[in-house]
Amino acid sequence: MLKIFIIFFLINFISFSVSILRCNIKNTVDEPLITLEKEIEGTLCDPTLEGTCIDNDKYFCKLNTSNSLYSCFYKHYKLAGESCNNHFDCLHQQCENGVCFQPTYPQCYSSLFCKSNEVCKHLSYGKMCVPYDPNSCDYFVDCKPSHTCLNNTCVPKFSQKVNSSCSRDTDCDLSDSLYCEDFKCKKFIPTLNRDCRVFPCLNSRETCVCDQNEETGICTPSFNFNQECKDAEEQLDQCLEKFNCVHTTRTTRCYLLFCEKFVTKRDFACIV
Repeated sequence: MLKIFIIFFLINFISFSVSILRCNIKNTVDEPLITLEKEIEGTLCDPTLEGTCIDNDKYFCKLNTSNSLYSCFYKHYKLAGESCNNHFDCLHQQCENGVCFQPTYPQCYSSLFCKSNEVCKHLSYGKMCVPYDPNSCDYFVDCKPSHTCLNNTCVPKFSQKVNSSCSRDTDCDLSDSLYCEDFKCKKFIPTLNRDCRVFPCLNSRETCVCDQNEETGICTPSFNFNQECKDAEEQLDQCLEKFNCVHTTRTTRCYLLFCEKFVTKRDFACIV
């Protein structure tokens, strides 16, 4: 009986010892949060010469705003209705008579298959591209980058105050340390004086980060709740709308071609 107790104690002690070593080593190296495609894209080029990007049909030479050097960029980023020279200019489209064209239009899988002033919506007869309507949205992707969908209406991001209804963090006023939980904008309250290797953080927007000696876990916000982060988000959204990058993701060329410096600024202002 004593042997069984000792074995049980050792197993639980080992399990507990392993369980307390759960904190993330903070990355102190400043690495770009957006990377260009490998190989051809991102290589330096001369805009005054032909062929410096090897394949002119797929790539073109443009100023890279992150380092002020001319680099080769993949053309694949334009949407339906935008001008093009060949298929490689278009995203999920074909180039017909100098215009990006979707053969199945107005049928769509997502808004990337629609024109920049349209969204892809699920109708009774299937998913179709329909004109953008700020008074009718189902998801945040149905709205412009500077807006979010709340109660089926596009409203400005970060416009909701404490205890207001919400569906995403970007609904709530970031500069007032608000985030969305249980469909309400709540005040972010940091977890203090707590070794999160042993006891979990009290806030769902925190991660457990190791201290310098990797001996204690410190609850750290996943992103910055402040005016600087909010301003950076709004500047990025303004850039996306200015250059018509409305249906886009981080990897879409439109981001990299026109708004990369704002993406980088947002990442460094917001991500802890």
